[in-house]
Amino acid sequence: MLPKTQPDDWLTLPEAALLADVTERWMRSLVKGGRVVGLKVGRNYIVSRASAAAYVRSETEGRPRATKPKRAARRKR
Repeated sequence: MLPKTQPDDWLTLPEAALLADVTERWMRSLVKGGRVVGLKVGRNYIVSRASAAAYVRSETEGRPRATKPKRAARRKR
């Protein structure tokens, strides 16, 4: 059981993902895997603010983010 906390100590999944600089999908997998403290409430997840802040993605961690090449303008025939 988690200790009693204030409502401000919890973030929604999108807020936590933004804070940690990861995608929502990755944050969800972190919660499911137990690497970030979170709970499933109904069909949504809430994440501990402290846990999400501790998992902030560093620039040197993992693969660099892919950048999509710009597509050339299509010519109409």
